[in-house]
Amino acid sequence: ETLYETMQQTTLNEETPLVAEEDEDFIYNRSVSTYLNGGIGSERKHEIEKVWPAAHLIRDAILGEVDEPYDSWYDPHSNRDNKFKNKCSLICMRAEHRINGLIGVTMWVLVLISFFEPPYWCRSLGLDTDHDYGSCGEVLEARDPSDESVSYYPNFELMMLTENQAFKLQILCVLILASRILIRIGRNGFELGRFFHPQIRYVNSIRVLMLILLCFKGTLMFHPFFRLLLLTSYLKDCQKEIISLVRLIPEVVSIMVIVGAITGFYSVVGVLLFDVSEQGQRDFPNWIEGVWTLWICVTTANYPDVMMPSYNNKRFSGIFFVSYMILVFFLLMNMVLGSVVEHYDVVMENRKKKHEQMLRKDLSRAFELMDEGGTGVVTQDTIIALFVILNADFLEIRTISEDEAMKLFSALDTDHSNEISADEFQLFGKAFADLAAEPDYTTMIQKRFPELYASDDWQKLSAFVRSRKFEFIVEALLVLNAAVVIIQSYPELAGEYIENDTAGYNGEFNIWEWFESFFTVIYTVEAAIKILVDGWSKYSESPRNVFDFIITVSVLVASIYVYYPNDYDDNRLITFVILLRVLRLGRLLMALDAFQDITNIALKIIPKSKSVLQLLFFVTYFFSALAVILYGGLITRDPNNPLSELLLDTDFADNDYWGNNFNDMMSAMNVMFNLIVVNNWTTCEIGYEAVTGGKMVRFFFFSFHIVGVVLTNNIVMAFVINSFLSHLRAAKALNLSQRE
Repeated sequence: ETLYETMQQTTLNEETPLVAEEDEDFIYNRSVSTYLNGGIGSERKHEIEKVWPAAHLIRDAILGEVDEPYDSWYDPHSNRDNKFKNKCSLICMRAEHRINGLIGVTMWVLVLISFFEPPYWCRSLGLDTDHDYGSCGEVLEARDPSDESVSYYPNFELMMLTENQAFKLQILCVLILASRILIRIGRNGFELGRFFHPQIRYVNSIRVLMLILLCFKGTLMFHPFFRLLLLTSYLKDCQKEIISLVRLIPEVVSIMVIVGAITGFYSVVGVLLFDVSEQGQRDFPNWIEGVWTLWICVTTANYPDVMMPSYNNKRFSGIFFVSYMILVFFLLMNMVLGSVVEHYDVVMENRKKKHEQMLRKDLSRAFELMDEGGTGVVTQDTIIALFVILNADFLEIRTISEDEAMKLFSALDTDHSNEISADEFQLFGKAFADLAAEPDYTTMIQKRFPELYASDDWQKLSAFVRSRKFEFIVEALLVLNAAVVIIQSYPELAGEYIENDTAGYNGEFNIWEWFESFFTVIYTVEAAIKILVDGWSKYSESPRNVFDFIITVSVLVASIYVYYPNDYDDNRLITFVILLRVLRLGRLLMALDAFQDITNIALKIIPKSKSVLQLLFFVTYFFSALAVILYGGLITRDPNNPLSELLLDTDFADNDYWGNNFNDMMSAMNVMFNLIVVNNWTTCEIGYEAVTGGKMVRFFFFSFHIVGVVLTNNIVMAFVINSFLSHLRAAKALNLSQRE
């Protein structure tokens, strides 16, 4: 039984409380600073000064990360002679905490500008135009006069910002991020030496440099990369995954060298074997082309198409390709995946050990700082001062209530000596970390209307909402909703064309609109009641609830928008959103034992996949931005552009791959996703070979396959495999213990 569990079961002795009555306000005060409010004796002030660095270490232990080393923080409690500086430090500390959400949004907005601004390649065309979007608007909106559906420069049509608007929005984001840096400098007592502490000087220097470079239009070509680098400097989880990817390279290189050697050997054999045949002229005209053909074969993009000319003539020629695929695709490439999985297992284990080591190290160092005299114990007064600092100054940690603090100390201080040893403090720190990490489930009703919360009627309502009976009613409504949607949409589902708008899609209320409105109200009431009863913190912990909430709000907004008097009167928007609602029927599968464990594991894995998804975004964004610069505007159907003729009679044009291009950022991201999926990526590559007039574009596609597929995608797969197996073992162990 852990100390945290013991604490939960501890019964307090009201006659000997941990905190004297006169100290209660002193401890549980989250004003600018208890220290600066006066009324504290010199002895108490000394305790406050002593625990500040220790409190910072405990904060790191609780959060499980080291944002900045504790000695880089300015201590507003140790310098009594400079109250103005101290107060500014504490105010900046609180301001930084309160704008953290804004900073997170701002960083992503800055990166997303790349998707909505005019691409760099068309800004420099210098066309004489009055178009709001300049040359880019003139080019990207150009269409075939005889067929408006044909865009001369196919793109995602997301260009919503003019050049000036994009730059102004970027400057606004830069100012917001710069204000955060200034606030941090103020938090550090306006001492630049602390901001550029040796352990954080490089990341802070990068942030400052990127913000400066983003203010100049002369560096416009590189702005997407500056934005990405700035975002990554704040995403610690993504940084860890990038480091993992870099460290993975040496382990994969040896296998890839063998892949290269075997591919080179088979290419020589292919050139000699197929010689002047159709197979040889098309795929093995020389050694380099043979290597490229076989590499495409490894990616499975052209298999078995690649061997059909020779295989149709001589069946035994298939042995060449089959043996190559067995050696490289089935054996070596799976060895690469195995290496990645094994490497990631080690990485995850090392991260866990590192976290435990950091926890022990931080707690040991914190104890040493609080035990000034080297007595081997810290007193009750010191622990009280510790709670003062943590509650008043570190707002990222939830407030520890008096009851929780008393239980925690009492569970450990079994001899009532009012002192804690170093070993006991390790237990204390770990239990405190568990306590602080526990979400605050206090609801709005509990805070604002305590009498209502304590009433029998509210408790009965809460019990009913949390009961299986309530869930059964909701699930019954879901089934009814699905039946209504199927009946309503049956003509479309059956493939019938409805010439007249008889299905209720005319903005007027009919039986289907009444049903839709009824379900909208029911789902809205359900979400509202659950949030009131459980509180947003507990409600939002469940991915299923979050999905339900998003769909509910979407349906409600769509209903209001469509039915409120305006120019829009097509209620098909509501129907499509309600179709998403039917996905909630997946909850019914969780009632079956066969699906329950798998569903629960999937719901646990999704939130934890943030770091690997950030890595995937980093890689695809980087290559997309690079592709827009190198190859933007080359895919065109403009008859006045000679490049359009080069695409005629290519697989690219024959397969209508016009939308797979690098003409804008979003289209490039789509191509990167296609390359990760791998299938038919060569069709896109052939198009760029045609318009560039050379083979150098192959290096770009090959590089992304190595970085994006062989490394990054395998890391994502390794994460899913590792997480799935870990949770599956835990679920099986839990089920086994319950049976016993």
